[in-house]
Amino acid sequence: MNEEKMRFPLSSQSVITVEHYRFTVLTPKLIRLEYAENGVFEDRATQTVLNRQFPVPAFRKLENDVSLEIITEAFHLHYLKKGPFSPDALFIDVKSNFTNYKNRGRRLADLANEF
Repeated sequence: MNEEKMRFPLSSQSVITVEHYRFTVLTPKLIRLEYAENGVFEDRATQTVLNRQFPVPAFRKLENDVSLEIITEAFHLHYLKKGPFSPDALFIDVKSNFTNYKNRGRRLADLANEF
């Protein structure tokens, strides 16, 4: 199949792109995370999400020089902008009382002081 036919435009209102990373808020419960050293991201369809033309979900973005937070009704993403995604730099807390996992509840402003 022609690769160009498999490319779908993204709504720029739900995309956060800075240099080496791109986050796309697809729905209040679904986010696409991408990191690329060369700053070139994949725009072709995936088996999981063929068409990314969703309505723009409600979300908040909190950002400063060292951190980024994306908050929807279902999750709270925390990213320390210090390189590739890793357990020390990126985590997502689920906003639910029905999880077996403990949410960190720490804001990135506090974590930024640790490095």
